[in-house]
Amino acid sequence: MINFISGNNKFLDEQIANKLRMFNKEKKEWFKKQGNKSKQQSFYVFDGDFLIGGAVGFVRYNWYFLDFLFVMEKYRKQKFGTKLLHQIEDFAKKEKLTGVRMETWDFQALGFYKANGYEIFGEIKNCPPGTIEYHLKKDLK
Repeated sequence: MINFISGNNKFLDEQIANKLRMFNKEKKEWFKKQGNKSKQQSFYVFDGDFLIGGAVGFVRYNWYFLDFLFVMEKYRKQKFGTKLLHQIEDFAKKEKLTGVRMETWDFQALGFYKANGYEIFGEIKNCPPGTIEYHLKKDLK
């Protein structure tokens, strides 16, 4: 008898994740080498000892995944965000990564990323409701 259940069970979650990882290793050579490993790499901007912004992300699957980029409002329009992106891109090139990818919402920084050479490769409307989530990337190879 087949049963479907729902819930939160870390042990079962890890079993599912491991089964998918094994499947991936059988299908793609690069997955055998790297697997699901990621490397955290962040970048920060200070005014003296005061943190004014930064970028938080990680490397996985030969891409840099930018999770968060923030500059305090007082310091915006002074190219600090652009300089952070350049640091990320320089890091990605040094590491021979394919590119940089991220998500942003329609009320955040879409124009900023597009002005810095990032292209939309997908969008989800109403995620969250009344908002558009954009998926962007910049190929570096």
